[in-house]
Amino acid sequence: MTKRAFILLLCFLVVSFARIIVLTEATAPSIWVDKNKNYTFDSGVDTPCLTIQDAVNTADIYDWICVDEGKYKENVVVNKTGLYLVAVKGPELTEVGVEDVNKPVFNITASDVIVEGFKLVNATGNYPATGIYMKNIDNCTIRANIIEGDRSGIWGKSITNCLIEENEICNIVYLHGIYLADPVNCQILNNNITKIPDTGIALCRPYHTLVKGNEVKFYVYNGIKIYNSPMYNCTIEDNLIDGGYYSSGQIGVQVHMCGDSFITIRNNTIIDNEYGGITIFSSNYITIMGNSIENSQRYYGVAIHESGHVCVIGNLMTGNSKGIWLTHSSEDIVTVYNDIVDNTEYGAFADDQSNLDARLNWWGDPTGPSGVGPGNGDPVSSNVIYEPWLTAPITSEPDAVGLVAYNKSAQDEVLTFPNMNMEISLIGSANVFIALYKSNPGTDFEGDIGIYIDIYIPDASQLTQISVKIYYDETRIQFLGLRESSLTMHWWDGSEWRICSDAGVNTDENYVWAVIGWNTKPSLTDLSGTAFGCGKKPPPVGGTVTVGTFYTLLPWISLTTLTIATIYLLWRS
Repeated sequence: MTKRAFILLLCFLVVSFARIIVLTEATAPSIWVDKNKNYTFDSGVDTPCLTIQDAVNTADIYDWICVDEGKYKENVVVNKTGLYLVAVKGPELTEVGVEDVNKPVFNITASDVIVEGFKLVNATGNYPATGIYMKNIDNCTIRANIIEGDRSGIWGKSITNCLIEENEICNIVYLHGIYLADPVNCQILNNNITKIPDTGIALCRPYHTLVKGNEVKFYVYNGIKIYNSPMYNCTIEDNLIDGGYYSSGQIGVQVHMCGDSFITIRNNTIIDNEYGGITIFSSNYITIMGNSIENSQRYYGVAIHESGHVCVIGNLMTGNSKGIWLTHSSEDIVTVYNDIVDNTEYGAFADDQSNLDARLNWWGDPTGPSGVGPGNGDPVSSNVIYEPWLTAPITSEPDAVGLVAYNKSAQDEVLTFPNMNMEISLIGSANVFIALYKSNPGTDFEGDIGIYIDIYIPDASQLTQISVKIYYDETRIQFLGLRESSLTMHWWDGSEWRICSDAGVNTDENYVWAVIGWNTKPSLTDLSGTAFGCGKKPPPVGGTVTVGTFYTLLPWISLTTLTIATIYLLWRS
């Protein structure tokens, strides 16, 4: 081969190779079944498809279906187990509308399906039009989608072990952001739900369902609603529920007609609802703990109607018309260790058919509540038991909303509490309430290290004793000019701080301790809301002289002097 022929052959091969590359790139599909599961189209391995439905029909179970950026118009039925449908460029660049507005954008009828990263729009017609529709399926995940302008966002019926997370659901045209009927062991996590014409998250007969970390804003009726039938065992926590005064009649969280439901509502920020923050209607065994409930200007922060066995603990209720409102309810309603301040009409109101136990709350002033109360704090109505009240506010949670206050029931256990450097050991069984004060609830006392807790045990009859440990920072003790060995436990008897009769300090493990039994001071009968603090022991009998860090006990000086004098006289004789 001549040099000229070789050069011509080489040029031909380069041009041909370039044409192959260009042809491959130009014909790469927008939709493919990704057999290699690497988010890229591999010619000869993956299967190109014309539509998403074509890809579903072509795929085998547990295949991946990748969709590139673009706008698509189809109603997709996902009817094969384990498919992973993913928009590889994300929802901002990958939009799926509908051909038939009366059908869902995605209708999931198989289990173990994942739908991730799409923008789903325009399913605006009659039921079952919705962004994503699921029925009678297990273990499905709906993640990181934008669902906008549909009749409803996500609709599910009889689903189990499903995860709905990190979706943005907005501008819904008719019903709910998320609606689930009969879900079991499902989780709704970290979604952003806004501008909803009915309810942000609606759960009908849920069981063991967690609603956590969501932002629900600008809804017409409810931010989150749980309703119909008992035995839910559900938790609503760490959500931001902001009505934004979007309409009249808004409620942040509503539990409605749930019977014995065992629902926990905790650590939520519930603000700017025109009607009310939390409503409990005809439902029992509800815990409302550690929430910040603010600016429900028309009616209430927390309303309880025809319900029982409700514990309201560690909440901030401020800027509402009524902080807490009780109607037609009287069986075991406990409101304890809340900061109820700056509510415009009442801090607490109970109608003539109710009795509200609202002892041990902070009403905004050390003198207690006003209204039928004697003080200058938020007013209380008749049928409210308000005495004793807290004389100092509860500490705010450092890493959450609400207050540092807890309720635990146990038998022969050591109880620990988040954000409280202390523990309580039980011998026997009891229901224990505990809170951390923001400031000293009593008068000053010597050697005060600035830690104050309150313990409330409504029924101590099954206890033999409890042991309380409060841990301290050794550096702080030195900064205060105190000696660790001088510390002990004090308790507030209502008029002064007293030394606990069975108390001391462990300088090796840095805690002050007290044992409380039936014959100690304080005794178990005194734990009806008792404040404890840490400070110095009283000086020994005979007095103490302190020179720098040296302590000389006067009785021992006298004894030593007498002994030396006696030895001297005997020697002289």
